[in-house]
Amino acid sequence: MTHSAAINQSFLDSIPDIMFQVNRLGMILGFKPSKQYPLAVSYTEVMGQYLNEILPPQVAKIATDGITIALDTGEIQLFEYTLAQYNKTMYFEARITKASEENALIIIRDISDRRQSEACDLSLLNIAVKVQEERPLDEIINYAYERIRAIFGVRLLWVGRKESDGSVKLFSPRREFGEFVKETILHWNDSPEDTGLTGTAIRTGKFQLMSVEDPRMLLWREQLTKCSVISGAAFPLKARGSILGALTIYTDDHDFWTKRTIVQLTHFSQQIALAIYVTTNRQQLKLLTTGMDSVVNAIVITNQHGDIQWVNPAFLKLNGYSTAEAITSNVRILESCQHSRFFYKAIRQHISAGRIWCGEMFNRRKDGSQYASETTITPVRNEGGEVIHFISIIQDITERKQVETEMLEARASIARTERLSALGTMAAGIAHEINQPLNSLKVLADGMLYWYEQGAVPEISDTMDTIQEISKQAERIDAIIKHMRSIIYGGRIEEPVLCHINRGVEESLLLIDSQLLSHGIKVKTDLAVHLPPISGNSTQLEQVIINLLVNAMQALDKADKPDKQITIITGVEKGKVFLSISDNGVGISKEVKNKIFDPFFTTKFAGEGMGLGLSIVHSIVTSFGAQIKVKDNKPAAGVTFRIGFPDAISKGKGELFL
Repeated sequence: MTHSAAINQSFLDSIPDIMFQVNRLGMILGFKPSKQYPLAVSYTEVMGQYLNEILPPQVAKIATDGITIALDTGEIQLFEYTLAQYNKTMYFEARITKASEENALIIIRDISDRRQSEACDLSLLNIAVKVQEERPLDEIINYAYERIRAIFGVRLLWVGRKESDGSVKLFSPRREFGEFVKETILHWNDSPEDTGLTGTAIRTGKFQLMSVEDPRMLLWREQLTKCSVISGAAFPLKARGSILGALTIYTDDHDFWTKRTIVQLTHFSQQIALAIYVTTNRQQLKLLTTGMDSVVNAIVITNQHGDIQWVNPAFLKLNGYSTAEAITSNVRILESCQHSRFFYKAIRQHISAGRIWCGEMFNRRKDGSQYASETTITPVRNEGGEVIHFISIIQDITERKQVETEMLEARASIARTERLSALGTMAAGIAHEINQPLNSLKVLADGMLYWYEQGAVPEISDTMDTIQEISKQAERIDAIIKHMRSIIYGGRIEEPVLCHINRGVEESLLLIDSQLLSHGIKVKTDLAVHLPPISGNSTQLEQVIINLLVNAMQALDKADKPDKQITIITGVEKGKVFLSISDNGVGISKEVKNKIFDPFFTTKFAGEGMGLGLSIVHSIVTSFGAQIKVKDNKPAAGVTFRIGFPDAISKGKGELFL
């Protein structure tokens, strides 16, 4: 070989293209293989063959037609064709040029990398378009499956989404490996199933490449071997700093995992992650928006300056604005004259500090009318912790406030009726209490008149004793009358004062003790000395005691026993002042116990009571900040009502009541 020929051969060898010299009929006369892209046939097998013997019929026809045109016109003919190789499509570009009158030169270049890059770019663009068009996530991922399989010729792939319970939700491909994916159970947490590609990629957030023979693949080796794969990789799906899942791919190609292929598949994983993130958040946003639109309460979202950004239909209906009017306004359009500017300033300072505000206020509608509302304002922070928005939920409570007012008035009226009913029960005892001092007064007065008529003048000391006794009995009558008046008109709401339970017990017994005795009931008291006062209302306290005593008396009326007794105990236990009133009657069932404080619940016959006595007791006790409990006295008979009061002195409440 001459020096010039050697240089020419070296030049030809450096060209990566495959070259054929053919005649007009397509017979191969010469052949230069490519070291970069070896053919499946040898040099000797190619020489003397026709193109239609080594190429697919369709490709061979295009090449033969091109040879004819090139030889007849002298113009270079260019065409592209594809061949299936290694489970993927290979792209080639062929140039046919005239070499002599009857011979042509065919130069074939592998353009698979270029076409693969173009296909990847187009596929990534199409995924983005599908996301923009709000296509279903399953459709987007299945499209990604199809494109990855077509471009890279992979044997097996799936997308796994990270779930909060530690599992991985697999989006099953449509082709033959769908059943394999459906049967595969994957986890990303610390369970034994998470040691493979998908779980490791999700857990670590890093790209994973493993051979099927890797010890970490032991759990799936048998299944993967059946699929004829030898290695796999998992690409973590990352979006906004979070790991959403992994794209897992297996192949049977030993030379598959090139740097270029890994980079291209990484781009696919990034686009899939974005699709999952956007689609999932869009679904959540739609669900949230639909929910907020259908909520009966008004919702308004503002920026940090109070400018309205979004409102739901309920807000527009409640306040009388259109959407255009609302979103171009400031939330101050709702401020009413019912509150001072200091009220609104305090709210703004509270929520600007990142705290939630809840409360009642009056708002103004577009027409100037006002309504009572229960409002909750919640600050919304950005990733840096800065408050950027506020979400306000407004509930119109005008009707509720009216109903509450009516209920309070009705309850006060019922309470007065119940007190009068209780007074009816105590009437006999009260008459007895008043008759006693009246009889004493009459006896004293008659005695003095008798001695006067007899002309006898008693000693001055005896006269003064008689006058003092008359005054004492008159004071007793006056005390009874005043006490009755305080009970009858005790429905007015007063500020809490310091009052003494023992005194309340004594005053209550003053009114009802005779009535209890007339029912054959003995009262036993065990009142603690130096008992701390409680914060409340003395009249209401006596109403509680009287109602409990009347309740015990009525319970004992049902008991057929000679030793009927009510026991009243006061004391301090675990820092709480307590009052206990017990009877030894028939006891109480579990069913009655569960309903005993319900309004209008009664075990009496019609006409014997409205069932409000114990309900009123419960209401008053609760207003004192106290708790009342009822207990069946087992194994002994009867019921105990026990009230635990907070120590008023330790809380610094009220004024001293004398």
